[in-house]
Amino acid sequence: MQKLKQNKWILILLFIFAILLILATPIERSLNGNLLTPGEETYHHLNNIEGGTTNFYELIISNLLNFIPLTILIIVLPLILMLLSLTLFYSIIIDYVKSELELYFAMGIFILTPVFLTIHIGLILYSLLLCLTLMIVHFYKLKSKLFLLFLLLIYFLSPFIGLILILFLLLDAGAKKTKLNLFILLGFIGLIVVLGFFIPNIYLQFSSLQFLFKPNQLFNFLGGKYGFVLFSFVLGLLGLYSDKDAILNLGQRLMMTIILFVSFFYEPLRVLLIPFLSFFAANYLTKLINKKWAVFYLKEVTIILFICMLLFSTISEIQGANAENPTLNQKEAYSFLYLVKDQNPEVSSAKLLTNPAYGEQATYFSKIEAYSFLDDAQSILFTKHLMKSRDYAFIKERLQQEKIAFIYVDDLMLNGNILDKQDQGILFVMDNNDNFKLIYSKNKEKIYYFTLWNYSDTLS
Repeated sequence: MQKLKQNKWILILLFIFAILLILATPIERSLNGNLLTPGEETYHHLNNIEGGTTNFYELIISNLLNFIPLTILIIVLPLILMLLSLTLFYSIIIDYVKSELELYFAMGIFILTPVFLTIHIGLILYSLLLCLTLMIVHFYKLKSKLFLLFLLLIYFLSPFIGLILILFLLLDAGAKKTKLNLFILLGFIGLIVVLGFFIPNIYLQFSSLQFLFKPNQLFNFLGGKYGFVLFSFVLGLLGLYSDKDAILNLGQRLMMTIILFVSFFYEPLRVLLIPFLSFFAANYLTKLINKKWAVFYLKEVTIILFICMLLFSTISEIQGANAENPTLNQKEAYSFLYLVKDQNPEVSSAKLLTNPAYGEQATYFSKIEAYSFLDDAQSILFTKHLMKSRDYAFIKERLQQEKIAFIYVDDLMLNGNILDKQDQGILFVMDNNDNFKLIYSKNKEKIYYFTLWNYSDTLS
């Protein structure tokens, strides 16, 4: 195959552009005096590490924190994984793209997919999963058995994803009639089954699999944090089935289509499909451009529209991340709770009631366990029901039962996110009952203390 001509400066600019996109959020937040990582996932991992119940990914983070300060690791690790993923993606597709334009399109679509940005802000498992997946494809393409090492790592991180990749590689080995790879992969399956008996956490992950269909999170322009970009999705499918060079055989194409369908219900798969869709979307977009258009300027308009759509989605994601929780005001309120707990050991076993979306970050900064967490459907329903209730007897009974001493509310919770106004639900009860004391009120953040949480008013 003739070596493809490339402009190294365009590639360098694409890498620089990707770095700036990833750094845009921490830079802007720091300029506004907020050095905190947005979102709940980073704090979920950090809480698990502090609690000692770590999975394989958190074990990696925990060991890295022995050598690298958290403030550096939280930015540097995602940046390194991003650069590795970009380099691996380039090395994989360079032998398959048919033109320089297709190469740049593929790289650009990959970088500008909002999910690519989302997973590289903070300590998020998906960034490592994507990088390891590309490692597997890269070494498998080079016919190096090193791909098995990364396959094992990805299986430890996410057994279901690991099985999907094993099945796809088995299909590829069968189609190419490479008996050696087939036997090696079958032996690998035997190995992970044996390992499962020595690593209990692996099998436990299968019991916690969640397959949920959330239409409003499926495509980015509808607000999906880990959704597809509609144009990339459509162009990627068209490119998959219009490719005459048969990069993938029919069985692999059908399996990819099935995986795409399953990804509607299982979020991590969407992340791993970014490079796949980017490559085939670029393939089909290049074909469209090379065709003769009846109205010539429509070609340029189509390209501009596609690029603007990607830019709009990505910039919207950056703006959303910059405004995402935790804010400085929230951290200040959580820090107040931390001091309360530090100065009053009697509340060390107490819990905090707040918006389920704040659960992980509130726990991390206040060191008081938040009752409500996004990954517990039952506690979410309980929280919302409790927040909307005006029945003091019911509120008192449940707060005492769950050992909840603190209730944190902010302006966002009073604007349709759980409540609609100041005198609604539990707020009305707390403002009109002597057993609830307002101990913090600043920047529209309020914290109440329930004096009977442990049947005694002990807080000074």
